[in-house]
Amino acid sequence: MIACWLYRKFITDDTDANHALPNSVQRHFQTCPACRKFLDSERELTQRLVAGAESHQKAPSPFLHARIMASLDRDPQAAPAARQFLPPVWATALVIAALGLFGIFLMRDAPQPAGPSSHSVASSLPSENHVPMVTGQNLLNWTTKLDQPLESEMQSVVADAKAAIQLLAQNFLPENTPEPRAR
Repeated sequence: MIACWLYRKFITDDTDANHALPNSVQRHFQTCPACRKFLDSERELTQRLVAGAESHQKAPSPFLHARIMASLDRDPQAAPAARQFLPPVWATALVIAALGLFGIFLMRDAPQPAGPSSHSVASSLPSENHVPMVTGQNLLNWTTKLDQPLESEMQSVVADAKAAIQLLAQNFLPENTPEPRAR
């Protein structure tokens, strides 16, 4: 049954496309009368549709033919727009990636400070151009200073939430609630 379903699918597709049936399908017809009958009905249906289509065929309007021919005789008004090499988003992404790679290349080739001698050069620079060295203590101080606004904001949010819960409890909970009984 499943094989017949597959062969009928071949029959339908090949008949609609007006192709010859594969040899395996033709061999199946020799042993399966149901599929052979199906093939005959498909061919008959296709022949009826083709014959009926010829009677419904209409000639195109002579005005349409004239308009098509006139448009072919005219010079092209505008050349088709040239296709862009890359869409703007991709081009931007490629430029950013190229700049990033170029920056990495420049940083890799930049001379590296060589130990204590560079420290003495840095200490001889004026204080306004001097960038402090990153140490564990400096990092801890910076982290603490950056966390202070966040901590104060969190304390404010917690205080507001507590006040809101208290107001909801005062306005919506009954005043005399029975205590839960111990069982």
